[in-house]
Amino acid sequence: MSKRYKISISHLSFLVKALISVIYGYSLTLIPHSFFKDRESYRYYIENAELYIDNLKDNLFLFLSEPVFLVFNYFLSRSLNWDGVIDFYVFFIAFSFCYLTLAFSKNAFLSVFALLLLLTWPSLWSLQLGALRQGLAVAFVAWSLYFLGNTKKFLLAVFFSGLIHISGFLVAFVLLADRVLLKLPPSKALSYRAAVFFICSLVMAFLIGVFLSALPIKQAHYGEVSANVGGGLFVIYSLVLLSVLFNRFKHKEIDKFGSIMVLGFSSYLGLYFFSPIAGRYIDSFLLISLFFLIKSFTYRNLFLISFLSLINAYLFFNGAGETIMTVHMEEIFDLW
Repeated sequence: MSKRYKISISHLSFLVKALISVIYGYSLTLIPHSFFKDRESYRYYIENAELYIDNLKDNLFLFLSEPVFLVFNYFLSRSLNWDGVIDFYVFFIAFSFCYLTLAFSKNAFLSVFALLLLLTWPSLWSLQLGALRQGLAVAFVAWSLYFLGNTKKFLLAVFFSGLIHISGFLVAFVLLADRVLLKLPPSKALSYRAAVFFICSLVMAFLIGVFLSALPIKQAHYGEVSANVGGGLFVIYSLVLLSVLFNRFKHKEIDKFGSIMVLGFSSYLGLYFFSPIAGRYIDSFLLISLFFLIKSFTYRNLFLISFLSLINAYLFFNGAGETIMTVHMEEIFDLW
């Protein structure tokens, strides 16, 4: 048989991963819009896309208004109904998450765990079906990392993602601050940089909390959010972070995915008890963290993936998965 008719293993692998991702993405679009709390808000965004675009012209805070997302809505709404636009977003996010997870995974066994985490990790579930703006930004960052690596161009891409969802600016700030720290001799150690990010985010969150608490309008809301924060996730993410850092001490190396994960987790833990944005903030780092854990098959990664799978499955099926929904989880299972 001629070589041009032969399908290489890599091409076959690509087709299989793409097919699985298409099925995965399409399956999530079949869940009715009425099952999710924020769909009406997105409907309003889409149906009034032209009005939002007009308002951008006189907006002094253009870059903080997520203009790229508004532009997406405007152009897509010219050819699709509001539900078609949302289905497109859901499919793109879910396809991206699934395909890139399979692409970065080096082990079929870990891939299965990773796909289960995409569905049962409450934060990743929310990014795919609830917080679609942030999901689009995370998908864009993930594709940028896939094609560009951890380069200056990648940093620009992360900054651009902030025009889709403002969380991208926070991630870009962390990566930029880390590049500055790397120029200082003591800061080349990842554990040192992690400690710096933890302390700085802790102090910053505390000071912002004190400031907001002094404002009569914000006081009740901020106190309510802070009071509802428990310590469970703090313990879970601390254990994951310490495990990764311990492996760093033992093997003296960690890749770009691990570095981003450590910086994100460290700053998140600093924000945890004092900032209501901590939950949304860490969501931007979770997909890349998942990539890090599945890129190589080690006992450490197997343990962490298993640990996260069990913990998140428990949380997911005990109410965490329903926080973005208007119905109980059983109604989704009934669809299939």
